[in-house]
Amino acid sequence: MYPLFKMTKTQNPNTVYAVIDAADVALIDIDQIGESAASTILHNLAQDQAMIKWQLGQVPRVIGNGQVIPIQILDHESMVGLIHSPLWSEPIIDQP
Repeated sequence: MYPLFKMTKTQNPNTVYAVIDAADVALIDIDQIGESAASTILHNLAQDQAMIKWQLGQVPRVIGNGQVIPIQILDHESMVGLIHSPLWSEPIIDQP
């Protein structure tokens, strides 16, 4: 397992997660994705993809109008699996 961080929130079935091209982060209205700043958006290790989220029925304007096309749409379980994968987080190596 590649633990990125401890998940402290319980699963919210009304949250939609999407992987987008990192270059598209600049187009996102931060207020529409529940983040406090662009710097708090999670990126993969290659820094070429980002994970955004929103509440069901509150699709960010640039997603809804097709300006930003998600690479992948995920539920909570799939999002957790992805961010703990080798593409999104480095393994924690136990030190002796």
